[in-house]
Amino acid sequence: MSRSYRHNDFAFIGLILFVFVAVHLAYVISNSAREQDQTYAEKQCTEQQLRHAQSRAKTNVEGVQPPSADQRTDQTNNEQKGEPDWCDLAAQQAMANSTRRTEWSAWASTILTLIGVILITFTLYFTAGTLDEAKVTTKAAIISGEAAQKAAKVAEDALKLGERAYLFPAIHGIQQGAHKQTLVILHLTNVGKTPAFWDCLYAGFREEEPTSPPTIENMERYGADCVIAANDENRVNENFTKSGNDDCYFVGRIDYKDIFGEPHKTWFCMRIRPKARTFINAGPTDWNKWD
Repeated sequence: MSRSYRHNDFAFIGLILFVFVAVHLAYVISNSAREQDQTYAEKQCTEQQLRHAQSRAKTNVEGVQPPSADQRTDQTNNEQKGEPDWCDLAAQQAMANSTRRTEWSAWASTILTLIGVILITFTLYFTAGTLDEAKVTTKAAIISGEAAQKAAKVAEDALKLGERAYLFPAIHGIQQGAHKQTLVILHLTNVGKTPAFWDCLYAGFREEEPTSPPTIENMERYGADCVIAANDENRVNENFTKSGNDDCYFVGRIDYKDIFGEPHKTWFCMRIRPKARTFINAGPTDWNKWD
């Protein structure tokens, strides 16, 4: 949730608290006034009872005959006309106060319940907003993490491409041997910035230009298991010979690893001209690919 939404939520809570405090103050003020009225009525009741007791005691002492029933009724009517029955008023006031307290309790319970429902609703709303924010934040973190991983992978691949070894074949001589044989002298050159770990070499001759896809079928495997330093070359200690001095194709594949432990392959296809003792790259693209 945004900051403005949070401010509005806090203002709403403050408004609810203000309403609750105002209702509570109104109850306290009203209840205080009623308590004062009841206290005054109870005080007047006590004084009235005391006066009646003193009047009866005086009558008994002076030997005056007690009044008849009619006289007492007239006296009561006269008292009711001149002075109220404070005890009865006190009892009525107490009952009224009790009833009013019950009403206030019911209202207070209703208001508190309403406030509780509103607060629970607000809590659920705020929690839902927080969960949404958490989802958005988590998704952004995941996307950021994935982007960082991709960037790191690109940087790592770029480092490997720039620092790895690259091994290629290089013919250093074509000779015609006795009995009309053709001899090819082959070197392997590392044009990379780090050493190459040469595993093996597949090589052979073809009378016709090979077709795709490249294959090591009908080739000899020559094991090496040696290291060729950066910007260095190594002669293959093998005699690659074929009978005859006619033009042919010298094909093969170099298997090696770089310092990062990644395996690589370099295919090659060269057209050999024994009589001219020259060669050129030949064959389909697949026969001259490397990784």
